[in-house]
Amino acid sequence: MPLQISGLVSGMDTESIIKDMMKAKLAQVDKVKQQRQILEWKRDSYRDTNMKIFNFRNSILDLKLESTFNSKQVEVSDNTVLAAIAKSNAPNGTHIIKVNSLMSGVTRISQSALAEYKDTLAEQFGITDTVTFTLKGKDGVSHAYSFDTASKSINDVVKEINDNASASGISAGYSADGNRFIISTTDKGAGEVIELEADPDSFINSTLKLGMAEGVYQGTDASIDFDGATGITFTSNQFTLNDINFDLKKAGETVSITISHDIENGVAKIKSFVEAYNALMENINVKLNERREYDKSSHSFKYQPLTDAQRKEMSEKEIEKWEAAAKKGIMNNESLLRSLAAEIQMTTNNILKNNDDLVYEAGVNLYSRTALSAYAGTLADQFGITGTVGFTLKGEDGVDRAYSFDSATQNINDVVNAINANSAYSGIEAHYSTIDNSFRLTTLNKSPDARLEIVADGDLFLKSTLKLEVNTGVYKPGSNLIGYSKDVKDLPFTSLSAIGIGTGGYLTGSKDNGKLVIDENKLREALQADPEGVMDLFNLTQTVLVDGKVKTYDVGLALKINTMVNAAVSRINAKAGTADAVYDNSFLTADITRIGERISTLEERMKALELRYRRQFAAMEKAIHWANMQSQWLSQKIGDLQGSNQ
Repeated sequence: MPLQISGLVSGMDTESIIKDMMKAKLAQVDKVKQQRQILEWKRDSYRDTNMKIFNFRNSILDLKLESTFNSKQVEVSDNTVLAAIAKSNAPNGTHIIKVNSLMSGVTRISQSALAEYKDTLAEQFGITDTVTFTLKGKDGVSHAYSFDTASKSINDVVKEINDNASASGISAGYSADGNRFIISTTDKGAGEVIELEADPDSFINSTLKLGMAEGVYQGTDASIDFDGATGITFTSNQFTLNDINFDLKKAGETVSITISHDIENGVAKIKSFVEAYNALMENINVKLNERREYDKSSHSFKYQPLTDAQRKEMSEKEIEKWEAAAKKGIMNNESLLRSLAAEIQMTTNNILKNNDDLVYEAGVNLYSRTALSAYAGTLADQFGITGTVGFTLKGEDGVDRAYSFDSATQNINDVVNAINANSAYSGIEAHYSTIDNSFRLTTLNKSPDARLEIVADGDLFLKSTLKLEVNTGVYKPGSNLIGYSKDVKDLPFTSLSAIGIGTGGYLTGSKDNGKLVIDENKLREALQADPEGVMDLFNLTQTVLVDGKVKTYDVGLALKINTMVNAAVSRINAKAGTADAVYDNSFLTADITRIGERISTLEERMKALELRYRRQFAAMEKAIHWANMQSQWLSQKIGDLQGSNQ
């Protein structure tokens, strides 16, 4: 930019005048820049909350793992004998294991150091002539070896044995450092063998100090006695038995292993879930409840984003402190955050309920699966039975009612009448139809809460004679649930409060509103008593048959929360985007971009306006200059005229 010297003609400080004239205009630009800064801070604040949501979602993933609830711990009385890890399906209890043998091959090494290495066997061992021996391995072939002691070395012995190793399964080695010879099977197990068929010169036994007499040396499989079962063999020291992974370490010892629930794993994962939830709720609560400091005298917020000019006049610490105050309250009452907080709290603290497509039968209805024998005057004549038959039922009033009938004198109508005589109390009604020769037991209560219990059926009169095909137990209304689906009404835990997780108190403006509180003792009791029930609380799914189609629904809290959280992440991403996005088309980023374009336009206008002011002042200076020159010329002419007149 060229050097500008203002007011040389007019004597006015035009630079200051121009700056003063531009101040009001530049203030408008600064105001728009402050709007952009607040939007950028809001975007960053949303992304900060999103990170808390990510952490919360990660904690939910742990609650979807079966291992979180069904982990087992194993105590081994002697860890030097074996190590054991129980799978989630391993039954609890104590087992006695004797390790009979480890899986091993055959290995023989010189029992003491040999003579130092020499180039020939004769020099090294002080022997003469030829030495021979014969080995047989897993291939069953006899391999005869012969070495001239005057020309062959110990390395030649090793080489010739190893030349046959791929077939015989026998390998050899020699260490010059320790001066020892080793012979072994290439693999392990009972099928591995070294047979020393001949050693006439005692070269193997004495010269190489292997201590092997002629005979068969065989490997072993791993073998254990497990409780009452003996001699169980495996082709590895690591194996699985009864859903327990074993790693055998020492043979000839007996140990006990005790398997129990590892509830601490579940406790830790559930605590992490609660901590992540509370961190998220605190993050949202603080932002929603913070208020911007308002200056009543100026009718504006006290702390606004700093302008470039203000920043130049402040230190880094002052800028940091000011911006912290300016950011405070910018998320106050943000509708998206408020709705997210409400959804998270509602979903997390909800009580499990069955899916909307679950349909129950009208009450309990047990009926003959096939037609009965035609009606006769007695039970004996109709069903071909003798003696007395009986059963016990329990209905709505919880009373056990025993029924007994003499088959020789009573008939099926007597059975119906006896049951129906108590219907007003038990809620159980019996029916017999001569049209299709069928018998039915039904409940008067036709709601999903109806129940009928067969307490006893010692003569299998209900199950077999009347062909109801039912065992003793509680019967509830049937439904369209299929597979391994469970009814929520049958679950031991249907809310977080049932396992010791409750919600703290509410205080206006508190950062702790909506946070969860754990009763660890109650949580441990629940995990110890019924880990599968706790797992169902978080992970239950239900599969139902609807109009011939199979539908599966998420019912458990972890599944519901995960779906809700994924939706929350998507909504925040749509609002504020992500820092690592290649293309950010979020609402806030679009607004920031739009305002940035407006700022660029305003700055261009400011430059043009300033240039116009400068041109106008330059024109003024020029006009004054020409006026001065004309004035001087006139003064000179007037002076000249006056001089000539004189």
